[in-house]
Amino acid sequence: MATNFYIQCMSDENNLCSPVIPAELLHAVPALVYQRVGEGSVPIVILDLEHLQVCDYTVFARTGEKQRSAINALLQQSPVRADEMVFVALRSMYCFVWPAPKSNDDVIRAVEFEAALHGLLTSIAIDTSAKLHTPEALLPYWGRLAFLRVMAELTDEAIRCHNLRDVACTLVKRPAFNATTFALDDANSLIGLNFALEPLLKNFNRQLLHFHNTEHAAGPQRMARAWSAFLPMVLYFWANGAANALFRNCVFFDESAVITAQALTISQLDFVLMHELGHVSLDHPRQIKALKMSGEDVTTIRHEFEFAADAFALELMGGRAFSPLKYQGDPRRPDADDTLSKQGLLECDAVRLLFRYMQFVDEAGRHLKQRLGHDIELKDRLDSHPRARDRLNRFEQMALHDTPHNPDILRYATSFFDNVLAYVKGLSDSDLSETLNRVVIN
Repeated sequence: MATNFYIQCMSDENNLCSPVIPAELLHAVPALVYQRVGEGSVPIVILDLEHLQVCDYTVFARTGEKQRSAINALLQQSPVRADEMVFVALRSMYCFVWPAPKSNDDVIRAVEFEAALHGLLTSIAIDTSAKLHTPEALLPYWGRLAFLRVMAELTDEAIRCHNLRDVACTLVKRPAFNATTFALDDANSLIGLNFALEPLLKNFNRQLLHFHNTEHAAGPQRMARAWSAFLPMVLYFWANGAANALFRNCVFFDESAVITAQALTISQLDFVLMHELGHVSLDHPRQIKALKMSGEDVTTIRHEFEFAADAFALELMGGRAFSPLKYQGDPRRPDADDTLSKQGLLECDAVRLLFRYMQFVDEAGRHLKQRLGHDIELKDRLDSHPRARDRLNRFEQMALHDTPHNPDILRYATSFFDNVLAYVKGLSDSDLSETLNRVVIN
């Protein structure tokens, strides 16, 4: 039986990667945080290791000369800030889980640990980034791993049928939820993923699950705290805000929520990549390029191409449950006793959450621009894609054959983000400006 090329790459590419920080420092971080906070209770430490390795995206098998040149050109045009890259990588890796709090002091200690971790990782990122400052420097391996994971699940026949054999990927500094596909010639295509996409999605999932799991302890400042948690993500997409302003005060008292956030992130990344493979298979980049050269307005057709790529990704997903490939060698993979299985949280539900995050960022950014556009420079629009609300509605229509599970977290996300937006719209201009300044300054 022939060995799957992409699975084999997962096994063979470790020698092409380097650790982002030494192993001894990786394991020392929790102890260093403990030293900063002082004696007392300690949390469980969960490490998600997608960001442990960095690599050169030009050296991988089936990456052609034109793709290598395009990767280098993209990094020259918009080099990734090494300190931000290292910070979001490390912050994505670490998560603390605490016993159920018995007093306010327990909650305060958990928050102090988060603040100490944030400060420590910021310092480590600054120190580590010195060797990664050149545009040609190494990038996190998670993008390549996600690409291999998706491709490994396709049959050879499907890869041939959809003309996907000569596709490569890289990471770029483009603050967007969706990736970008570059058509280099009749055969070669390159998918560019935002270097912070995996950490951003994980941050969204973690924050949402944090608020969901602490709903029973909601206080009068809950919406203000929620807005402070999600505002940095809105600014990242709308105003090129700093990535190291993210990941603040996300406290967990439930380990299953952290595992759920990880699984959601993996499925959302898979969908983004399958969406881009749809653009390749359907030859969208070259068609757009030809239409632009002829002087035609491509707005309408571009939107239809996005819907078509979503449909392609949905077809690849095929309503499957979480793939074993995503949990290979992971003792925490979902089983009959896990929250994931109890909720029936399939990939389509993870994608629905992805669109809900996009919708919130779009609507919150539009509201900020309308109210405070004279005080802070914001983009005219989030991106050239259809509105997230329209994409979600179209996705729901396409997924009708798939029984909607609509677990509690999906219902909660809809009401939660609506409530956050209602809170923001109820703020005076001065209060809204104050929250924005506080986030930017901090």
